[in-house]
Amino acid sequence: LDLWSLPIKNGRQTPTSRKTPDTELDTVLTSLAKARKLAPRDPAVAATVLWKIAKDLTVHNEQRTNIQAAIETTQQCLHKMVDRPELRGTKGSAVWSARSLLKTTLECDMVAARLLWLSDKQAAAAQYVCALCRYMGIEPHVISDLAATHDIREMSARAGAIVKEIPRKFAKSEDVLQALEALEETASAQLASIDSEPNILGAKHGLAVYLLQHAFATHKQSPDISYQTMLTVITSLRALNLHYLANDCVTLIMDHHMSQHGARIQVARAAVCSLAESDFIRARELLQTYNFQFEEPWSRFMAHVVDKAINADIRWMSERAMIEWQSVVRDSMQNDSQVYELVQDALTAYLEPYTWYVPKKGVEC
Repeated sequence: LDLWSLPIKNGRQTPTSRKTPDTELDTVLTSLAKARKLAPRDPAVAATVLWKIAKDLTVHNEQRTNIQAAIETTQQCLHKMVDRPELRGTKGSAVWSARSLLKTTLECDMVAARLLWLSDKQAAAAQYVCALCRYMGIEPHVISDLAATHDIREMSARAGAIVKEIPRKFAKSEDVLQALEALEETASAQLASIDSEPNILGAKHGLAVYLLQHAFATHKQSPDISYQTMLTVITSLRALNLHYLANDCVTLIMDHHMSQHGARIQVARAAVCSLAESDFIRARELLQTYNFQFEEPWSRFMAHVVDKAINADIRWMSERAMIEWQSVVRDSMQNDSQVYELVQDALTAYLEPYTWYVPKKGVEC
């Protein structure tokens, strides 16, 4: 049982601890009982002791009930100190600063969510959201409201506005990193908790948290992380067969990340995916948006294919499409061969049914 690393995506190192004899386990369990009794009177000292005990119990592979008891009591102490600063310890006792309290509370809440994940993924996904919101200083309904937004650009803009209004400043780089890890783990949990059947609401909640991570990384001037966030959510949505949501996210790549490596192939993949699913409206929107600023031979030709498909020009698609495409390939610079290979494979697969009706030379109809 590894509660100290991410259960959905391993993005945090596991603390290294050596195995200790069973006699020491008895001591740890005794300390747990004493610390739980101390918690109501002195939450500052109790939280310090219980947090260490929870890690020690995990090292011992102790039963989940004892680990859960240590984590839950630690949470109670930490939350009480967050609400009542006078309980954060006095001189000669364990003293909690506001920053250390927030950081440890997030770590403890995330461990509790990972523990719950083992038995109830849906409940754990909700607990992740509560932990994240408590740390970021926002209300949980903010994420639900964001998830209810239909237009991807509006959702992204609202995420940016939420990030700018977060009361915490995250002045230190380690605080920024902790926030980014919490955002990613929470978003991953929302998507990973979805059952085999498509769950649009759950997917939109995961997308909302990913867009908060994207906005937060952008706000903290980390373009590589914000771009990687978009790639992660696109890959995750495609794995859930939610291609249209993934293609929506590609719109944000066109808006913000076209200078990043591999951005063009993401646009091409979204266009050919929409074409393959006969989602001509979405394919046209993607290509029109792209061609407005970044028109290239492949994207111009793809837009032409989409128009022909909408108009059901079977003759052109069966007789001329691949001939004209080969001309495009010969005449273009092909700065990104991956894009052209992707488009060619997609066109070959899409146009293949139309060639069935074209008689070969020398064969009578």
